Amino acid sequence: MIYDIKVFDKHGGLKQIINGQEVFEKIYEKDCKPSFSCQAKSKKKQRKLTCLYCKVVFFTARDNQYICGSEKCSKERSSRSNHRRYDNSERKFKCRVCKIGVTTKHPLQVTCLSDHCKVENNRRQNLINGHKREVREKRIQKRKGAIK
Repeated sequence: MIYDIKVFDKHGGLKQIINGQEVFEKIYEKDCKPSFSCQAKSKKKQRKLTCLYCKVVFFTARDNQYICGSEKCSKERSSRSNHRRYDNSERKFKCRVCKIGVTTKHPLQVTCLSDHCKVENNRRQNLINGHKREVREKRIQKRKGAIK
C-alpha cells in the first residue's frame, strides 16, 4: 500500500496532498504488465513420492526430500546413514616417542597415554614449529629488505 504524499512550502505550510497509490499505478503499470517479475509467481509442482521406509505415498515440492518426514522414518534414516561415524573402528600405530604398539579409536592420537610421551611429543613439535617460524620470518625479512 502506498500512502498519500504531502507537499509543503518553504515556510512549512501544506501546499497539496498527492494520492500516492494513483501515482504509483500510473508510473509502474506499463512496466509491470509485460515482465514476469511483477506477476505472482506460480507454485512449484507437487510430485508424488513413496516413503522408502514406511511405503506411505505423499506429495512434496522439495527436490531433495525422499522420506515422509515422520519421526519413525527420520530415526530409521539416521540409524542407517551412520557411515560417517567410525565408533567401532580401531587404529593400530606405534608411539612416536617410545615406539611401542598402541591400539586406539581416536583418529589423531600419535603417542601412548603416558605423561612422558605426551610431554616429549609436545616439546618436539614446538621445536619443529619454532624452526619453521624462524625460517618463515627470515624469508619475509629478506623480501622486505630486497624491496626497500
